[in-house]
Amino acid sequence: MKASPVHLERLHYWSIPIPDVLNLLETTQEGLSVEEANRRHAQYVSVRLKPHRDIQPTLFLIAQFQSPIVLLLLFAAIVSLFLANRTDALIILTIILVSALL
Repeated sequence: MKASPVHLERLHYWSIPIPDVLNLLETTQEGLSVEEANRRHAQYVSVRLKPHRDIQPTLFLIAQFQSPIVLLLLFAAIVSLFLANRTDALIILTIILVSALL
């Protein structure tokens, strides 16, 4: 009895007898052979892994400023500048820049 991968994801393995689970997964209590493990790895690894894409540093830095907490801190810095409290604004902006560079 061979189950489709979609069907296997919905099963509750703890409620199925061990021999039936082993049969569904096409394995034994000793585990997979090296050849079978390599075959399954080659078959299923491409399904789960996303292709690697190059990350441009400038886009990565800009993406750091999309966080709601960073936007809130930017708003606080602008308000501090508007109220002529440059020290607080400078501290807030320093915190934002340091966190963005980490």
